[in-house]
Amino acid sequence: MSTRFGSVLGGEQVEFYGVGFSSTATTTVTIDNRVCKVDLTTVDTIKCTTSDKPYVPDMPMLEINIAGFGFVATKGKVFLYISRWSDDQTWGYDLSPQEGEAVNIPKGLHLLVDVDSTPVLSFINVEGSLIFPPDKDPNH
Repeated sequence: MSTRFGSVLGGEQVEFYGVGFSSTATTTVTIDNRVCKVDLTTVDTIKCTTSDKPYVPDMPMLEINIAGFGFVATKGKVFLYISRWSDDQTWGYDLSPQEGEAVNIPKGLHLLVDVDSTPVLSFINVEGSLIFPPDKDPNH
């Protein structure tokens, strides 16, 4: 997989790599019960563009089906629809958390901390997931 996560706003291209795919058969990709529009298929690559995903407290799910061949073994890999700390939509188009406040990350929400620093918070309750991207920047 080219990336393990993308925005809940959708519109991001994801590539899946493998063997035995088909360049001619109808291929469908579903991520968390949302269609990922297939843009290209070859014998070793499938490219699709993600849909948006409203918040639903569910478990991540990835299904790739090639007509006449069946479901592709994804080896337990999933694509996470994430909300970005830096995105106003994550905070209801209000201010992001301020110094001393608490943050709750409910089940089914995957929050990517994509900012150099956050205010000192009183606590963070994580029922979903809190993701810090691998980065060479020591401030992350």
